[in-house]
Amino acid sequence: MGNRIVVASNLFYPIYVYNAPGRAIDSLTTPPPSWRDLRRPQPGEFAMSQGLAGREAFRAWLQSFTVIMDMAVVANSVLIVNHGAYRPDAGGALRLTPTVSDVYLNGVRAATDVPSPGEVLAYSKRAVYVLTGTPQAPHSQVTEHMWRGSANRH
Repeated sequence: MGNRIVVASNLFYPIYVYNAPGRAIDSLTTPPPSWRDLRRPQPGEFAMSQGLAGREAFRAWLQSFTVIMDMAVVANSVLIVNHGAYRPDAGGALRLTPTVSDVYLNGVRAATDVPSPGEVLAYSKRAVYVLTGTPQAPHSQVTEHMWRGSANRH
């Protein structure tokens, strides 16, 4: 945000904000209400020796938590955090799928658990470019979302 660097692990909160020299200046510590924490698997829980049962248990585990899928900074003070989860596609394969987004204005959460329009592909100072659908879907498209307001207005 501005001359700041925003950093997060995909699997855990908080999201850290650093200034240009690299000093931590803020953190966003509270995940949205829809967030599901990662459960640490037990040693051997998904062992190959379990065959189909192990694969199914691993598949269920993958679908049990939320991840920070991507983030974008627009207008120097608008942070969009896109959350996702592993969901089966039409063929049954698990794919990381965008689910909801949170929007922060100047470090304060302004919107939470807003249905995500898709995967953030890129962003610029005034726009976010989102892939709607999936690359495998016949009707995928890139949509530009422009920021027209001032993040400094209250």
